[in-house]
Amino acid sequence: MPKTEVNVKKLLFITTRLCSPVNSGRRYSLYHCMRGLSLVYGYEIYQYSFFEKGQTISDINNQPDFVNMIFPAKKVHLLDKAKNVIRDIFRKNKLPLQCLLYYSKSNVKEIAKIVERIKCDVIIVDMVRLAPYIEAFSGFPALKIIDLNDLLSKRYKRQLESSYSNADISGNYGNETTSVFKKIINLSFLKKIILKSEIKRLEKYERKCYSIYDKTIFVSDKETSYLNNLMSDNKAHTVTLGIDYDYYSENIEVMKKENYISFLGNLNVAANIDSLEMIVKDILPEIQTSVTLKVIGESSNQIRSKYKMYTNIIFTGRVDDLRVEICETALFLSPIAYGSGIKTKILEAMAMGKAVVTNSVGAEGLAIENGKHLFVYDNFKDIAKCVDSLLKDEITLKTIGEQAKAVVKEKYQWELIWEEFKNIGITKFVELMETEVS
Repeated sequence: MPKTEVNVKKLLFITTRLCSPVNSGRRYSLYHCMRGLSLVYGYEIYQYSFFEKGQTISDINNQPDFVNMIFPAKKVHLLDKAKNVIRDIFRKNKLPLQCLLYYSKSNVKEIAKIVERIKCDVIIVDMVRLAPYIEAFSGFPALKIIDLNDLLSKRYKRQLESSYSNADISGNYGNETTSVFKKIINLSFLKKIILKSEIKRLEKYERKCYSIYDKTIFVSDKETSYLNNLMSDNKAHTVTLGIDYDYYSENIEVMKKENYISFLGNLNVAANIDSLEMIVKDILPEIQTSVTLKVIGESSNQIRSKYKMYTNIIFTGRVDDLRVEICETALFLSPIAYGSGIKTKILEAMAMGKAVVTNSVGAEGLAIENGKHLFVYDNFKDIAKCVDSLLKDEITLKTIGEQAKAVVKEKYQWELIWEEFKNIGITKFVELMETEVS
């Protein structure tokens, strides 16, 4: 049979942020998912993207070459947000508050035009806050995927129940509002009311997302199984997180500093702020060895000032090379106050050959063995004892580091993760391309 021209398949990502520069966990994940879908599956990648604070139209010019075209989302103005909130008062099925802050009719119309124009074969929507935009393409014949990443309702529930939930709950939304407003919503009693309301809304809406989208993606098998069992179906799939193993496992020649331990996290994020508070308040005092805690990651003057009386805590701020900073330390301390899903920073530290000490929340979702690949304790005194023991035992530090490195190489390289897209139907489009030239 004569060969016919192959129609290139097209995939549209609707995202909460540009995927470059790759300086946050979510951007990192988006970047490599897009890269894999382009490189391995041959898709033309298009992106309809909202901007984070500080990003402008000019940033589109610096995006990766595997993204065919980026369409900037229309700004959701304060008046739009206010209208959304007011309308929701009269709506029987309440939307999560974060959805109301990201939604506008102008974006619905724009997405509908783009979907029709580029004739998408697959549409992937990034995170629950953008899920309502299915309105723009519900009737379009494309595979519709919602990438929830994790169950945000579970994360917020843990935050509400945590005794360390002291950080600002406005998150990225707080960047666009006044300091007075931020102080008001973070009043203890009001914060609890807001979190309780958002948890209820999210629990219902996460189930709705499962129903209205063709497929749902999580990074953890635990959350995939939970929602599939709850909904008595198998529309949720795991596409876990990977790391650039070759980069993080590279042998970095640095001088180790005696009894230095490292903690990594963007201290503009509530969970990281409260995790650091937990370490300083309840773990460091239990460690018998004289240690220095190196806190790596972006941090505000307010955070630094809060801990300025601690001579054994060093803040590096944002750094050019995480590997240098972490490899200078004896071990990686990363218990998480609350959260859900998989913590990329733990995989990165393991790939560097670092012994990691964490808790159940930090190890959640990882296919690894406690005591062989890392150490998991939920009692503060046990965490401290583990740190003391490891600092006196170079052999165990080295052995655990080597085993950690090996398991990341075996299970968490991006080349392996990309294979998981086959389970959500991506390959059927590649197979259609192949039959056209057979």
